[in-house]
Amino acid sequence: MGPLCRRRLILLALILMLTAFVAHRPTAGEVPAKPFPLASTLARLDGWHLIGQTPLEANVIEGLQLDDYAFLSYARGGDLVSLYVGYYFSADKVGAPHHPLVCFSGQGWELSDVGHAKFRLRDGRQLPVAVMTASRDVDRQYIVYWFQAEEEAASGPFGQKLRLIRQRLLHGGEQSAFVRLSLPAGERSEEECRRAMEEFVRAFYPTFLTYIQGRPA
Repeated sequence: MGPLCRRRLILLALILMLTAFVAHRPTAGEVPAKPFPLASTLARLDGWHLIGQTPLEANVIEGLQLDDYAFLSYARGGDLVSLYVGYYFSADKVGAPHHPLVCFSGQGWELSDVGHAKFRLRDGRQLPVAVMTASRDVDRQYIVYWFQAEEEAASGPFGQKLRLIRQRLLHGGEQSAFVRLSLPAGERSEEECRRAMEEFVRAFYPTFLTYIQGRPA
């Protein structure tokens, strides 16, 4: 085994040990009650109109171990964005979300343009996200997703776990979420889809942070 392989194995072992530590460490206290459900908090986004809400069945909520969620659709001009957020109040559920690369492939979608990006927020910060295009028959969707750890975002689950470890050690926070956005791509280019999605994220993310912080939107 070469030095590079050994380093990767050591890093993986450390991540697994830290994840186990976070999952089994006694909680710092009860998460304060939220002023509103997540879906209500996200009902109004600047410049976007809420046009639909999809309730999840009880067995799906139980299977995903959700503490709260939002499954909403928005429109602005010719853009239609579907938003799903699965929210968790405790660190022991950090591995509950299903990874989109597995879910979409398992449902018969063909994935392309898989990669990572950084969306610029209104306050100038960069939001790390994962992106991909999913195609099935004539349907073509541009997908953006990320994993939230308190007020920090990561484009993958390992990054989320590391951020959650830091948040819990420093501040006692242990809330996490999985966020997925989809936009019908049609014949639009990847760059056009990305611009539309980045504009939605700029409207969504500040309101999402108010929920994480327990403040009214």
